[in-house]
Amino acid sequence: MVVILTFIHPTVTKSMLALLRCRPYPYVDDVIPIASGESVSLLSPNPMDEMQPRMDLDSRVICRSTEHAPFLWIAVAGLLLWTFGPVICGVAFLWRHRDSLQDHHTRRRVGFLYVGYRKSFHYWDALLAMRRVLVLLIAQQATAQPRQQLLGWTIIAAVCLVLQLTVWPFDRGSMDILNRSEMRGLLVWLVSLFVMQSVVMLPEGTSLVLTIALVLVVILANLVHYIILATQICRYVLLQVSYRYTALGDRTKAIARVMASWVTGPLLSWLINREEEKRRVSPKVFYDWSSAALSADGSPAAAGRCYPSFGRPVHRVVTAMQLTSAAVQDAIEALKLTHVPSDL
Repeated sequence: MVVILTFIHPTVTKSMLALLRCRPYPYVDDVIPIASGESVSLLSPNPMDEMQPRMDLDSRVICRSTEHAPFLWIAVAGLLLWTFGPVICGVAFLWRHRDSLQDHHTRRRVGFLYVGYRKSFHYWDALLAMRRVLVLLIAQQATAQPRQQLLGWTIIAAVCLVLQLTVWPFDRGSMDILNRSEMRGLLVWLVSLFVMQSVVMLPEGTSLVLTIALVLVVILANLVHYIILATQICRYVLLQVSYRYTALGDRTKAIARVMASWVTGPLLSWLINREEEKRRVSPKVFYDWSSAALSADGSPAAAGRCYPSFGRPVHRVVTAMQLTSAAVQDAIEALKLTHVPSDL
């Protein structure tokens, strides 16, 4: 049920906002006498009713009139029930069960709402939902006003980018891929809006080549972002498959592993080696067991440690480190430790 509400949320919101969308139309009588030889385009509308705001879905209904009231109430009720209701209920549920979010049963039920965020930002998906609502609201209510639309979207993009750079709400695992992807997407969105504002404000008589070039810049920037995002997703999936593949210990799968090694073995080995090179040059934090302190500098023991030699199963060491790090993090969150003891 929660998954269904999540998927239909944007569509229902857009439909409810469409009932509130109005735009000015000139008034013309239902029955128009046209003299012989007179053009319809030269008919003069009633100056008292000229350019009244009318429903975009039905131009016969004048906005904020008695006929428009049922549509208004349906739209407001739909927004409260289908747009804001699920978000408020979701945040209330997460707040009520905030101490058991790491429980296996809770993660299976509603884990997709908060998995991937830092523990203190488990509600962040609700803010993203409200961002989508604001984007749809501007798109529906500022119809035929491109400058107002671009200005509103620019403000939303700038505020979201500042929040992202301030709090970094996503989990920092996998080389902080979630935060970096979100920041890159917001930057591309903001730059695209600035470029499109320049296109809209170009004076008349501007070269068509310049307009097309600016639009192509926006298209290429978004295309590159989506290509990078798809590449990162595929790389992450293949990397997880690589670790699972190299860690197979069941003898019943030995034959399948040998048969697949001729095709996938070199690719999986290359992915693992590339990931280990990135981890080797990335900043590290060391734990001093004697003083129970964390340090960004290498400890004397770390300077003299030996690296696995060529041919050793380095992936097993990396997997063990990942599992140990995750276990320690879960223990710290479960015990609510503020200072890590030296004998942990």
